[in-house]
Amino acid sequence: MPRKITTAVIKEQAFVALLTAALEVYNKETFGLLVGTVKEGRYKSQLIIKNALTYQNATRKKGEVSVWPSRDAKIRYVINYLSGCKIIGEFHSHTYGVDYLTEHDIKDMIEDGERFSLLICVDPVEEREEWYYDKKKKSLHGTVNDNYYITIKVYAREYDKKVVRKLKIECPYIKKLNKEYEESL
Repeated sequence: MPRKITTAVIKEQAFVALLTAALEVYNKETFGLLVGTVKEGRYKSQLIIKNALTYQNATRKKGEVSVWPSRDAKIRYVINYLSGCKIIGEFHSHTYGVDYLTEHDIKDMIEDGERFSLLICVDPVEEREEWYYDKKKKSLHGTVNDNYYITIKVYAREYDKKVVRKLKIECPYIKKLNKEYEESL
């Protein structure tokens, strides 16, 4: 039996792709796939998120996003079998204060058999805040362009169970992002 995954590591390329996807369609939800690996450790395992691929033909609304099952199957096939990459989960965004998986999100995750789901929450803001990790809430927070406040959370579903829990998050890129912002002032 695999070790329990306790941490999600978001690489720079994935971080940029996730924020770009959510901000491009702001006021509506985005949806896509997470690409990466599971790194097995002696005592714990990590989810390594290397990239995020957005569905361009998703049907987007303010409170929901959907993809035709046939298109989803086609994209998953292309990614898994032609690119050599591994799909490890999916992501989507929420706007205007909904910074948690809804009952509908959890139901979809369980019914679709997804092990991991990353949620990006986007809210308007008027001042800049450095990027930081909130240990208590297990979430990343920060602003983009001094206009958008972002919250990122990663959820895992236990094998063959209907239990969904939040993972700790590591994102080394936020230190670089904060440093570059400070140097630009």
